Order: sequence, then structure tokens, then C-alpha cells
Amino acid sequence: MFWTNQKTESIYMQGADGKSYTTLLSKNTSPSELVLIPVESLMFWISTSHGSRVTIERSWMDGSERSSLTALTAQSAHSLTADVAARRLYWISDFKKSIETVKMDGTGRYSFTGLFNRRPALSLAVFGSSFYWVDDKGLWKVPQNQPNQKKFIWKAALPVLAVYNKLQQPEDPRFVYATITNINMLEFRGRDATQTQLFATDDGILSFDLDWYRKWLYWTNETWPCPTHQSNPVCLIKVDPRRGNIYWVSCDQNSIGTITADSQYSKQLYSTTKKIRDLYLDWLRDGIVWLEEERLLTMSMMGDKPKELLQLAGGLRGNIAFDLRADSLLWNSKRAGLTTMSLLQQRSHRAGRRWKIDGSIVAALEPFLLSLSDNVMTLWDRRDGSAIQNMAVEGHVLSVVAALGDVRTGEFQCSHGKMCIPEAQVCDGKSQCRDQSDELGCRERTKSCLVACAINQFRCFSGQCVSEALRCDGYADCSDRSDEVDCTRPPRCPVQLRCPNSHECLQKEWLCDGEDDCKDGSDEKCGSGECLDPRLVCNGFTNCADSSDEGVGCAQRNCSSPSAPRCDHHCVSTPNGPSCYCAAGFRLQSSAASCVDIDECNAMPHAVCKHTCLNTHEPLLLASVQSELLLLGVHTSTLRLLSSASRPVFSLDYHWAQQRVYWLSPDYQSIRWADMKNSNSKGTLLKGVKSDFIAVDWVGKNLYWVDGLVGQILAVKLSDVTVMSQDYTVVLGEDLEQPSSLVLLPHRGLMLWSEIGSTPQIERSGMDGSKRKVVVSRDLSWPVSLAYDLLDNRVYWADEKLRCIGSASLDGDNIKILQLAETPSPFSVAVFNDRVFWSDTKRRTIRSADKNTGKDQKILLKRPGQPFGLKLMHGLSQPAIPSPCDQLHCSHLCLLAPAVRGRSGAPGAPAARGPTAVCRCPKGMLLSKDKITCSAPTESTFILLLSRTTVYQIYLHSMRRDGIALKKMPNSRVLALPGVTDALALDVSIQDLSLYVADARQGTVDVLKLSGSRSRQGLTPSGQILKLKDDSVTALAVDWVTSNLYWSSSERPDLHVTSRHDGYTTSLLQGSLKGTTSIAVHPPSGRLCYTAIVVAGGKSQTEVDCAWMDGHNKAVLWRKSSIPTSLVFSNQGTMIYWADTSEGVISSIGVDGTGYKQYKTGPGLLISFTYTENILLWVTLDKDVTKLWFSDGLQPNQLWFETKTSLVDVRAYSTDSQSGTNRCSKNNGGCAQLCLSYPGGRTCKCGRGFYAVNTTSCAPLPDCPTGQESCFDGSRCLSSSKFCDGHVDCPDQSDEQDCEFHLRFVGIQTQESVLGQVTDSLVLINSMQIVQTQTLSGPNPVMATLPSLHPHFNPTPKGTLFFQLKKTPVISSSATVTGNCITEGKVTRCQCMDGYKGEFCQETETGRSHVAVILGVLCLIAVLMGAAVIFTKRLSAIAMAPVLYLLVVALIWCVNVSLATGGNPAEDTVNWGVKFTTDSECVGSHHRGADHRIHRCQN
Repeated sequence: MFWTNQKTESIYMQGADGKSYTTLLSKNTSPSELVLIPVESLMFWISTSHGSRVTIERSWMDGSERSSLTALTAQSAHSLTADVAARRLYWISDFKKSIETVKMDGTGRYSFTGLFNRRPALSLAVFGSSFYWVDDKGLWKVPQNQPNQKKFIWKAALPVLAVYNKLQQPEDPRFVYATITNINMLEFRGRDATQTQLFATDDGILSFDLDWYRKWLYWTNETWPCPTHQSNPVCLIKVDPRRGNIYWVSCDQNSIGTITADSQYSKQLYSTTKKIRDLYLDWLRDGIVWLEEERLLTMSMMGDKPKELLQLAGGLRGNIAFDLRADSLLWNSKRAGLTTMSLLQQRSHRAGRRWKIDGSIVAALEPFLLSLSDNVMTLWDRRDGSAIQNMAVEGHVLSVVAALGDVRTGEFQCSHGKMCIPEAQVCDGKSQCRDQSDELGCRERTKSCLVACAINQFRCFSGQCVSEALRCDGYADCSDRSDEVDCTRPPRCPVQLRCPNSHECLQKEWLCDGEDDCKDGSDEKCGSGECLDPRLVCNGFTNCADSSDEGVGCAQRNCSSPSAPRCDHHCVSTPNGPSCYCAAGFRLQSSAASCVDIDECNAMPHAVCKHTCLNTHEPLLLASVQSELLLLGVHTSTLRLLSSASRPVFSLDYHWAQQRVYWLSPDYQSIRWADMKNSNSKGTLLKGVKSDFIAVDWVGKNLYWVDGLVGQILAVKLSDVTVMSQDYTVVLGEDLEQPSSLVLLPHRGLMLWSEIGSTPQIERSGMDGSKRKVVVSRDLSWPVSLAYDLLDNRVYWADEKLRCIGSASLDGDNIKILQLAETPSPFSVAVFNDRVFWSDTKRRTIRSADKNTGKDQKILLKRPGQPFGLKLMHGLSQPAIPSPCDQLHCSHLCLLAPAVRGRSGAPGAPAARGPTAVCRCPKGMLLSKDKITCSAPTESTFILLLSRTTVYQIYLHSMRRDGIALKKMPNSRVLALPGVTDALALDVSIQDLSLYVADARQGTVDVLKLSGSRSRQGLTPSGQILKLKDDSVTALAVDWVTSNLYWSSSERPDLHVTSRHDGYTTSLLQGSLKGTTSIAVHPPSGRLCYTAIVVAGGKSQTEVDCAWMDGHNKAVLWRKSSIPTSLVFSNQGTMIYWADTSEGVISSIGVDGTGYKQYKTGPGLLISFTYTENILLWVTLDKDVTKLWFSDGLQPNQLWFETKTSLVDVRAYSTDSQSGTNRCSKNNGGCAQLCLSYPGGRTCKCGRGFYAVNTTSCAPLPDCPTGQESCFDGSRCLSSSKFCDGHVDCPDQSDEQDCEFHLRFVGIQTQESVLGQVTDSLVLINSMQIVQTQTLSGPNPVMATLPSLHPHFNPTPKGTLFFQLKKTPVISSSATVTGNCITEGKVTRCQCMDGYKGEFCQETETGRSHVAVILGVLCLIAVLMGAAVIFTKRLSAIAMAPVLYLLVVALIWCVNVSLATGGNPAEDTVNWGVKFTTDSECVGSHHRGADHRIHRCQN
């Protein structure tokens, strides 16, 4: 981002990272009105010097090469802007009351006066030959060449305005490349590529470059070694456009030099004995880089001491390309693939083989690069690694240069001198120059009395005028066929389908069809047994190979004989005598003389007339020709102008019963209508839509349209008045890449649309979006238009790239292709009866032909403009049928749906004949359970979106206001999370406006105060309710009645409860949980539910469980989810919902375990989910784009918005979502510490370090002697060794609780070991993983434990990894022991792990089973396969935290099961090795027998 600061009189630039910025210019300037042209690396600004001199300044975008473009002193100039496409600058002169302009090179200064004499203009924008400005009245527009045609656009004061159009920020790259004989321009525009020859020579080309400033092209060849006085010829050159100097490499590849542009003086800068393979000029940064054998070297452009940049390794494949814009080098390595090197950072980066680039990198211009392989150049997008376009080139490519400026060649300059156009547009029948000079002198003087043809028409010999585009196209358009005479090229058709003696083409169906299609009738001439024109029989010349067309019978008996039959139509003489034949459409009767009419409806092999033949209304052709809407009588050719617009109309449709035409108006971005009977009756149906195609549902009375940019099919109700833009509904919005055309079949409740994206196809679904399927997926390239044949029940399409019209049944069978060689650009297609109609934008005609054969082509309409939209209007095309919507009485929209089977629903049941219907809601509204009524979300309902350091608050009613399917996050309240570094989960207490956020990095749960919705203040810290050491919370839920926090963590996978204000903590549901992924509470009902990994019967499985909030009455509700998470209650607390991230589904079930349901979420990876007010909302990740979806469970899934922000969690709340009370509501239920509710009651609990005196009161645990601990009920003190030893000793069984955190000690092979004294180290392992290590020295080492499991702890000095307990017994280890060893005084007791024995567990038991090893390996493989599946979906690390946590828990559990079950079949001594490291390193242990490795990093 660039900006000016008038106070500091400087120009600044900020980097793309948003953090770093630099000063570009700060001397001798007072800048304002900054304009950037990044495609040419230029910037312009208005500068005021200290002497009051005002100029427009120009420089490179790095601030170098500054110069004055033009003087503006005393003009009071402001509002500098640019027309990038025209390469001109514009500004307002208050003094002259004019708009001033100058070319970007400083020439072509001009003034536009008289535009705003009354009011001074405040700001200016220029685009498309028009000026836009704002004064104190509003926004104005005027064409540049018509200053009197001012138009007032908008009554609003806009202080600043700018043009938003792709042409203002072009990204289409251009490259110039050279072969040995010519230099060519290669241009890429979207998915199209063109190349133009700039220069050709027969002397050969060795090297070339361009001076973009001076518009000079330089090249070297063998006959002119540049520079001229250099004894050693030059074979490689580069140009410095700033100074015009040339830098060269000698042909012996041993020296680098330069020659100045003004003196032609050559100077050698560098010499070497090695080969210089290539040279790169970094002229923006004054540097030279060259490739010398396998080394990259650099020096300044003045020629100082060379410096090595890089030693290439891995085998260079082809060339190295220099990107001037990015200041980097790029090449393709055989070993490492695509590699880039930044010259700024002097550091290389390997993009890797994922690019799959074959051949050589020949050019680069960020963000594009160009590769060459086998004479095919490929343009790549470096942002995503995709190939954009291929272009074949002829000849060996010597070098390629990225085009930094405008290259004009082969152009025509208009007489007024202000415009150049391509030569191909001169004398093309349409004026591009404003003075029409490009069409002057294009026609010869006409003959005598003939009417002059238009300049874009050809005069037939007969005097008839036909379009010049039809000249020599292989098909006769003149009645005398003269448009196919004197053609220099053969017609574009196969040789076997050419007329032998004329420049005409045939179709297979036209051979021997009784009509002359060749000028000499040779298409009806045949050999023996073939067809022959009747007029060629008995004509005195032998035409058949067997001479059977001539004979004595021709003279003896012919049509002139007295005995010749009296034929109704025609008589033909044959060698066998005269015979009659009939004209087309008739047949001979049995009398062989009379002709009768043929009933084509019954006689034709194709059923083309299935309706009753009546003398009905004439069919009308509704067509848009450029910006005109025309009605053409198909039979009478009557033509009527229905309406006109200021821009082309691409799509239209009609409603026959209402006699109304609808069309898409791109100039106003609206859908408009007009009455066919009353030309004054017009209106607008919908405003503010961007559509590609529209279609009218005449049964359900809706209008559908396609938005190809967003990828949606939408619908709105037909109305006589303008409907609100919020009143439409999204019919289909998933998996639509680039829909183009749409056709409706309301009588069947179906619709079909075409896709023109990466996979061209035609799809079908119900008009409600249901029962979607692919109909046609082959024989397609660019199906731009669809039409439905009601009679044959077929779909027709026009393929613009294949230049054909295809058709198929609605099931995709029986595909037929009509190849239209005479139609180079079909745009729209329509079908009626036995005719197919299409528009051709290139030949500017609308044609028709027989729909089965393509024969009998007729030109129906030929206008100067391009024909686009096309419909055939007739009552038979829109039959009147009853609408099922009339009985449904939907509150808002009613959409037709496909017919359903009989009531039984059995496969054999008959299908309903007509369509069915369903109710749908406008955007942002939800369908009620009655499936008829729509309602909006309540005003108070909002969602919270959590990212790593920010939370976004968005109200659901903004859907109605801002719309859906948004490309960015809607207006939201952005709240930074103070003190939070890596947010993982959140919950909210609405009553006290508190936000609870789990920080994965710090192991805390922070409480943040949320200000009211009208307050601008953000979140303020309100303390930490939880702080864990070396641990992080994985799930949390807030009891909003008591403010208690229910939570679980990676190291403490059971459920725990912590009070908000006093921090009392107790544990619930201990023992079987190995990992908890989500928790939900419903305080009014006293219920708690959670999703977790549990161990049951030695097996690990996922469960959805529910219990009371005091931990009692646990019940398993569901076990069939793969990775359940994001659990949430319904408002009533009777249902729970959760997301299965592995299966991509949302599930629900009653808290009593009944009524399981499942909802599919569609594309993308499911990240998080929430539920409120019957609305399902979920977040997915698809190709690094985060999307938020919603559904009411009745209508199709709809995309709300997408964003690049990585989201972790989504939660939804409203004022009703946290209502109700329980027994803890008043005075904490009378409990001294923790009040936990259950259905109909409450339980008082004491926190750790306290015991219950009675049902409500608590007291601290008594102090115990050294080496003992108290039971949780305070009843007695026990030896510490009795805690978690597998035997219950406390009356309340508390000595066997929290045992997953009780540390088991594993002895280590030590250098010196004496009972009661340890001189080496100790590693502490719990049941889940290695916890921590500490070097113990001296006679009294202490136990390492976790802080929150005991009330008496002190933190260790900074840098240690654990805490120390008070009054703990002395622990020491013996050599090679594996087990729990406790030393009290002088007595040491060890409880050995399975597979070990001995006093200190130092001996290995033999004969152990291998089952544990096999189990561990299989489990490990299963977990790793699950991880691979997840990671193939390209998740971001933060979004995958819950899923990865589950995988880690499963992996650790597998390892522990294997270890705990004696997975060591080896009989040699077990050695444990531990590497003790600093905080930034890892702790590792190696179990040799089972070959298990566990690593843990402190950071």
C-alpha cells in the first residue's frame, strides 16, 4: 500500500504483511493525489515545491528515476486519476474549470472545458470514454466526445470515487519471445492466448531485448555483431530502460560489458575464463546477475567486484528466468523441481515437484511464470500452482522477455489522431474510429441504377446484397451463387463433402435428396444404382457410369410424345419412357400421374407433430440483437421493436399467458419486463442482481436466474411491482462451478442447466434443487445455451467452441450432433415443432433448420448488431396446467418439484402425472416445522466465530439485510482477545456478559468481560478461572446459573468442575475417559452431555454420553460416530446435536436416546458446528477457504459467507438460549463451595483439599505426617504408597481416584546408584506419556507431580519442568528397574510392570506373549492411517486441534496398552535411555524390545 503525507511531505509504502513500511520519497516534494500503475511499475503524483511550482511527477514504484511530467502551476489542480487501458492521466483544474489530460509519457496534453461551469467538481474518475465527477449536488457522468450530454446519476454527496473494473487493474500477462527468424508478442487473456508477430528477418536472431521507455527493439545477429567497434562479436544483450544503455556478453562467453546509448562507447565490466551461460539485468535495483557455469554471480551495473549468490546443485533443467517485479530468479531443477531465489533476501526456496513443470522456466512476472516444453509454452499461476493456458509456438525459442509496457504493431491510426485500432478492424463494416475514418474508401463505386450495398455487404452478380461474412464460406447465399465464385481458399469442409466443380460445401444428409446443392447439381449425380437429377436424364449426355441415363427410349417415348402422361407437377423423360414426379411435400398416387399432399406428422420417421395440427397463432421469434428486443413473425417476417437498452441484452424469456417478456438488463443490474400488447406497460421485477441467464416458470409463477460468478441458481416470485432484493431464495448453491444456461420444465417440475467450467456438462434436478443428476457429460466443450423440445422430450444445446447444436433425451441417451460449419459462433438455441433456431454472434444472423437433419437452413434475421438471446414464443410451448402451489398456500415462495410415486411409495407404484410443490423462504428466513410458514431469526440471536486471537460477533438477522453467499464476512463486531495467544474453544455467560476462552498455548481459561452491543469498547480481562501447567483445555462449557466451568484437558481427560470466583475444583466421571472433545450443559434440566474417547473391555471407542451435572446417572446415547465434537443442547434441553468431522455429518438424538437423525453438510471439511432456534450452522474448510453454512433442516443447505480467516470454533446464542432456573439459582443452592444441579435437585461438592463436613459445608483436609496423605473425606491419613495402588483403602475410595494423573516412576540405568541417594537423573512417566524429567542430586530428591492435583504445592525455579510437593517422602531409584518404586526411610518397595520381576524390577520375564506387541503395532497403524486421511484434506493446524487431539490420545493409548501388557518378547536386559535437554529440545525414550519411541518437546 502506498500513501502520501502532506505534513511530513513524503511518500510511504507498506509491505503486504501489514507490518513493515518504508519511506520512498521525502526530499523536495509536497506530494498529493498519488496514482499507481503496477503493471508498468510506475507511480505519479502532484507535487508542490517550495517555490509554489506545481507539477505532475513520475517515478518507478521504488521512488527511483523521478522526473517531472508536466507543469500545473496556477491551475489549482486536484483529483489526479488514470485510465489504465488508455494509458492517460486526468485531473481537475479549478482555475480553468476543466478536466485536463496527458499521456503517461508526458505527451498529448489536452483540455476538456465547459463541463462544470456552475459548481466546482470535488473529485474525478475516468473510464470507458466517460468522465464521472462529484459536486455539491451529486454524481455526474458525461461522454468525453459529447460534453453537452451531461447526465445526473445520483443525488448524494460522495467525497471520493473510483472506478471498479478489471481493466483498471489488469493482470493479463504478455511476453515477447524470439525465434531465429522473428520476434513475437504472446498475450494471455483469461483462458485465451494469442500471438502476434512484431518483427521478422532473414539474417537470423541471436538475442534481443526491448527499451520500454523509448519504444526501441534491439537484437543481435551473426551479420551485425553489436557493438560495432567491439573486436569480439556480441551474442547476448540486455537493455537498461532507465538510461538506454546496453549490456552484452561476448560470443566466446568470457566477458560482460556495456555500451552507452548516447556515445556508442563500449566498456568491458568483467572477464573470466569460464563460460557465462546467461545474463540478467536487475535495472530497478542497479544490479547485474549472471550464470557462470554452475554459479550465480552478481555485481553492480557499474562493474564492481563480483559476489557469489548461489552454487547450483541438482541439475538445472533449461533456463533461469528473472522476475523484475518480484526481484527473484526461478528455475526448474531435475532433483528439487521448481526453485526460486530472492535477490533481496539472497535466499532460495524449493517449491518442490508438486508443480509438475516439464521443461524450462523461460520467463516470470509475479504472480505468473512461463515454461517451455516441446514447443509448447505454459502460463502458470504462482499463487496456487495451477496451469492457466498452453500455447504452441513454431520454431526454436531463443529467449523470452516479460512485457513491461505497451507494444503496438500493425495498427491503424484514426484521422483525428487520438486513437489506434488493429488493422483487422479497418473496413470491417463497423466504425471503431469516432470520425469513421476506418471505414472510408472501403467500397468501390456502384453501378448505374443498383442500390448501394452496405459497407459490410457483398454485391451478388444479380444485384442482391449479402453479408461480407458469408462470402466464400462454402455455402451459397446469393441466389445466383456468385458469393462462392473467385474464392482464393478451398471451403472449410471435408473433401468428400465438397462440390467438385464449385466452391460449395455439403452435408451428408444433402446427398441425393432431390435438391441441387451444388451449382452443377453434382450432389444428385451418381454412378450405377445411385441418384441422378431427373433433368439430367435423356439430355443427350451420359451422366451415369453404366450409361443407363441415356438410350433409344429417350427419343422414341418422352414427355413430348402424344402418349405422355398428363402429370400434375413434373414429367421426366427416361430411357424406359416418360414418368411423373411430384414436388417436395407431395407423393404420386396409384394413377402415377396425380400428386397428393404428404401428412408429415404421421409419415416422417421422427415424431415432430404430436399435437393436433390447427391454424393457430403464428409463432414469434423473441430475440435480443445487441441492445434491441425484437419480435419477428416466423412465417410473415413481420418485425417489431419491443424495447431497447443501452447495453447488450444476453438473456430473455417470456410468459405466454400474461403476454409479458422478461429480460436481463446489465446496465441497471436488474430484471425488467414489458407487455407485448401494450408498449407503454413496462416495469422492473428485481434490482441489484448479477445474472447470466433467466428463465420463467409459467406454472409456479416464479422467475429463476443463474449467477455464474457465485455459482448459484436462484428464484423469485413473479410480481407486477418491484420486489425487494432480499425476497429471492437460493435453489441450488453447492457444487456449481460455472453454470451458464438454464431451462425449466414446469409441467414436470424439472430444470436443466449447463456447466462451462473445468468439467463441461449438462445437469438436471427438480425445480426445488432435489434429485440432482448429470444428464450429458460427453461431446461437450462450451455449452452456452439450452432449449427444451416439448414434442420429442429432448434437451438441445448450442456449443460455442465445437460450433454445433446437440440434443439428447432427458436421461442423457441418444445424443445427436448437428455440425454447423457455417455457424462459427452459436450463442443461443430454441426449438419449435420440427425446426431448430439459433443465433450466430460472429455472422450476426439468426437461422433455422430442420432439427433432425440440419437441412433446409434459412436466415430469418440479419441485423448490424450481434444477436444474443433467443426464444420461440407460442402457446404450445407453455401449456396451461394446474399449479400445485395453488393448494399449498406458502407464506412466501412456492417452488415446483418433480412428480413423486404413488402414496404407497413402492417402486412399482405409478408416478404422479404433474409436478409437486414445496415451500421455500427468502434469504435469511427459516422454514417453520409446518413446512409452510417462513420466519426471520430473532433480533437477539448472534453467533461468535473464534480465531486464534480474535472473536467475531455477527447477528443472524444480518442475513436478511446483507444477503447470503457473500464472498467475505458480513459486518461484524471484531473483538480482540487480550492476553490470549492461541484460542481453542469458548463459551459465554449471557447474564454477566462473560466470555470464557481456552488458550491452548498457555494452558489457561481466561474470563473476558463483554460490553453491550451498542458499546464500542471491546473485551476486558476479568481474571483466569483455570491455569494448567504443561497441559491445555480440550473442551469446556459454562453453567450460566452458577458460573461453574465444566472442563477437560489433554492430561486430565475426565470431566472437572471449577467455580468461577473461588477456584474450587472437583472431578466427575473418572476412570474410563481417554480424551474429551466437547462438553455441553443444560442447567434448567440439570443435564450434562459430552463426546469422548473411552476404553471399554480393553478397546477404545468414541461415545456420546449424558449424565446429571453432578456426574451421576451416566448413560451412553450413541457409539457410531467416528470423530464427534461440537456438542450442543436444544433450547428445551430435550435434544442434543453434534458434528462428526470425519463423516461430514451433523447428528441429533433425544436425551432419552431416541429419535436419532442425521444431516449431511455437503462439500468441504467440517470444522465446527452450533445450533440455535432450529438453525444448524457449521464451518467448513475447502481449499484454504473457510465457509459458514446454515440450514433449518428442511430447506437445502445455504452458504452464508466465506472468508480467508482461519476459524476454530463457532457458537450461537440468544436471550432465550440461557433462560430458566434450577436448585442452585438462589444463594448457590446453600452450598459452601460447588453447587451441581441434577433433575429436580442439587448436590453440594467440595473442592480438592477440602472434605464435606455435612451436605453443604466443607473443611480443609487435615495435615498428615510426612509420607502420608489424607483421604478426600478427611477421615484418615494413609501412606502415600497406598494411593493408586489398585486397592481401596479410604472409606470414600478417594485413594483410587485421579489415578490417571498419579505418577509412576521408571528407573533409569545410572552411573552410580546408592539406596537413599541418586546422583544422576530421573524420568517421570504417567499412564499417558512421558511427563517430565529432572536432574536429581544430593541425598534428598523430591517427587515430581502436577500442580492442580494437590492443594499443597510450590512452583519450582524458572526453567524447571514441574512442581514440588511439601512433606513428601524421599524417593530414590535403583539400577535397571521398571516399575513403581517408593522409598520411605530405609525401606524400598517396587511394584513391577508386567513382564518384569526382581527386587527392583530389573529382571525380564521370559515367555511373554507377543499379543501386546501385535496389538500396539496394529493400533499404531490404524491411528496413523486416520491421521493421513485427515491431513489429505488440507486442514490448517489450528482448525484441526480437536481432531488431532483425538488422534494423539488414541496413539498414546495404543503405546500404553502395548507397554502395559508386556510388549517385550526380547530376553536381553531392558535399557532405557533418556536425553536430558534444555527447554527448546526434546526428551526421548527408546524401548529396545518393543521398539517404541516417544518424544516430547517442551516448546
